[in-house]
Amino acid sequence: MHTVKGELETFELGNEPELFASNDFRPEIYTIEDYVEDWNHYADVVSEHVLKGNPYGLEETRFFQAFTLAGDEQPWTG
Repeated sequence: MHTVKGELETFELGNEPELFASNDFRPEIYTIEDYVEDWNHYADVVSEHVLKGNPYGLEETRFFQAFTLAGDEQPWTG
């Protein structure tokens, strides 16, 4: 049985969040503050339901990668 132990480095939650509104995933007024609230919520859920007591030998603490922006040189104005 193949597991992710030793292969999974991080979880990345919500990459390129400044594009969420333009892709109809969030309202037009979606802000960095909204993203941080969402990020904390999903990090808690992943920690509780994926990492806690996982059968893969992964640490039970959070190990998340921060988002990256799309790089279109436009500031996130949400």
